[in-house]
Amino acid sequence: MPESLPEPRWDHLALMTDDVGLLQHATYSTPNRRHGYATDDNARALIAAVVMSERSEDEPIASALQTYLAFLIHARCETTGRFRNFLSYDRRWLDDDGGDDCQGRTIWALGELTARRPIGVSLRLAEGLFRDARELLPTIRSIRGRAFTVLALDAWLRRHRRDGEIRSLLGRLADGIADEFPCPGADGWPWYEDIVTYDNARLPEALIVAGDRLDREDLVARGVRLLRWLLDIQTAPEGCLSFIGNDGWLRRGGRRPRFDQQPLEAAALVGACRAAFLATGDPDWLWEMRRSFDWFLGRNEHGLPLIDPETHACCDGLTPAGVNANQGAESTLSWLLSVLILHEMNEAGHSERPPVTAPSKPTTVASVG
Repeated sequence: MPESLPEPRWDHLALMTDDVGLLQHATYSTPNRRHGYATDDNARALIAAVVMSERSEDEPIASALQTYLAFLIHARCETTGRFRNFLSYDRRWLDDDGGDDCQGRTIWALGELTARRPIGVSLRLAEGLFRDARELLPTIRSIRGRAFTVLALDAWLRRHRRDGEIRSLLGRLADGIADEFPCPGADGWPWYEDIVTYDNARLPEALIVAGDRLDREDLVARGVRLLRWLLDIQTAPEGCLSFIGNDGWLRRGGRRPRFDQQPLEAAALVGACRAAFLATGDPDWLWEMRRSFDWFLGRNEHGLPLIDPETHACCDGLTPAGVNANQGAESTLSWLLSVLILHEMNEAGHSERPPVTAPSKPTTVASVG
């Protein structure tokens, strides 16, 4: 990459992790025990620890990896087989079912675990957990839960390329997601519902990844078009990315709320742009990947970095007044996973170049309000 990349650092996640798992929230940089733990965050943390373990043999990372895996095993409800999400600090489950996003993210984490095979984790255990979790797939109805599951199946196939059953399942899941998206109407609205909310780029990423794995150009093309639309509607007039705010989200025919902007969106775009480059070879996607990453570093509407140089953690988002200085698990994991993706791409010899065309301006439906 033309500019030097920050090194991935485990410091803040080590602080946020105890013998149970990863705590959800922080007050500034201090862990906030009041909100306990979330399976969602421990699943993301397992992916980060697995990738980090390939780069470092540090004992804290290896120990944390086992802690997150143990958390996921404990999260599975014995009666329903589905994963619970919220655990209080005094170790009481606060829900009986974590919802479809939680199921999908957890299966994705188990897929990455089997694909990368970190030292110290039993392969038999990892593959057994993944196979057991596959039984949940018919129960996952939400489109995001299914998208995370597509990413999980693709991870499994990186290691088990000849698994015909999983390849067939991947195709059916991807086709089901693609069928949710209509052809754009007169107003150019291609989204699957009349509101665009959170973690949006994971949906086109799932189509692109599945299409690339299965040699399905139709799925790749559909995902690329959706990803381009998401980038267009979230590009400010200045050229930086400006994510759909969670203060009402973006409704069809409405104006895009500018705040609060979440680090989760930057991480999803980094992952989706990587997938688009690997599937198409178009170097413009490397540039878009870097533009998404640079949102963390201050190339955003406020011109403010979200990364704390002392803790190496990520702040919780952009508000109308500036940066939310709390440094929770989801935000720091979004940052760390994005850093790791750029390092992997850099080490594979993929460097971004200036785009062939300038970034598109936002459409009327998404004008900065």
